[in-house]
Amino acid sequence: MTRACPPRNACRSWSRRGRSGPSGRRSGAASGPTSRTRVPTRSRARKRLVPSAPVSPETLVRGRLADHPIWSRTLADVRLPARLLQPVIVSARVEDRERVPDAPWLERLSITELVRDARAAASAGLAGLLVFGMSDRKDETAMLASERDHVVTRAIHAVKDAAPDLAIATDVCVCAYTQHGQCVLFKEGNADVAGTLARLAEIALVHADAG
Repeated sequence: MTRACPPRNACRSWSRRGRSGPSGRRSGAASGPTSRTRVPTRSRARKRLVPSAPVSPETLVRGRLADHPIWSRTLADVRLPARLLQPVIVSARVEDRERVPDAPWLERLSITELVRDARAAASAGLAGLLVFGMSDRKDETAMLASERDHVVTRAIHAVKDAAPDLAIATDVCVCAYTQHGQCVLFKEGNADVAGTLARLAEIALVHADAG
């Protein structure tokens, strides 16, 4: 007796039932929605804004950088005068104020003019002054810089009297008091590191004692 083979579709149907159960799903699978149902998320695409007027490329770049949390703080337009020090050059041989020939944007000030600038800086809310001293008396050892009565110490006293709330920082160096103008002392043609450090320590102590 010959057994007829079922139609091809029927064979496939029975094969699926044998593997995965009557409904084509694997045994034990839940009949409801799967646990991996995708939840719609907010699109990350930004909506393009069409400017009503022509915008320069610099403005566009600045606008894109400003969207970043770090760059937005970096590019913020802020004024912090309370963190600024105004540099000033004070000289004993200047009666008023004069331009520096090699750097016309700088001025040498007398003690009187320094006091005026100190009061103006205090009114503007600046933190203080950075005082650089200049002297006509120079030698190989910068001896004048460590004396207790010279232009920088007099400038410190004058600023403290005129604007006591201003902080004062000073330039601790030997370059303005040596004939060669270098920031180091020399001994027998070589850099005298030990002598330079000793002189700088004396200068710093004199400035600190002056206020």
